[in-house]
Amino acid sequence: EPMKIVELDKADGTAGPDFIAVAWSPDGSQIAYSGRSPHRGRTVTIMNADGTARRVLDGHWESVSWSPDGQRVLLVGWPDEAGEGHFDLYTLRPDGTGLERLTHDDLYERSASWSPDGTRIAFSRGAATSGATVQVQDIYLMDANGSHASRLTDGKGINVAPAWSP
Repeated sequence: EPMKIVELDKADGTAGPDFIAVAWSPDGSQIAYSGRSPHRGRTVTIMNADGTARRVLDGHWESVSWSPDGQRVLLVGWPDEAGEGHFDLYTLRPDGTGLERLTHDDLYERSASWSPDGTRIAFSRGAATSGATVQVQDIYLMDANGSHASRLTDGKGINVAPAWSP
């Protein structure tokens, strides 16, 4: 039987009327999701699979995914303390601590994906030409700590949503 574990509480504002991304931890014990909140922006919430032990990270988060070993969560967006940021890649521990910025440039990163062994991250990157609208995006590959980024596509179109073969 289905079990409701998240419900919008407009007074609380920790969840939104819609979810942007939802991801299970590799062992199935936790869920991470990003959602729009009328009071807190686009938060990321990490909680136990039964809905207990919620940890909320405020910011403007578009997507969330787990590292294959379950030790880090990959986020696309920016935290509140970054002000009016733009889309960069961050990781944090599942307990909500240890936020680390992986990319820091004038380009917009999106569509990030862990390699099956957790050592690399594939993502799309592009320059905004009008507001946050990106007209050209390329696929990049980098080490999981944010180092050694290299472009894989040719800069002639919109290349997004890289995926790994298992």
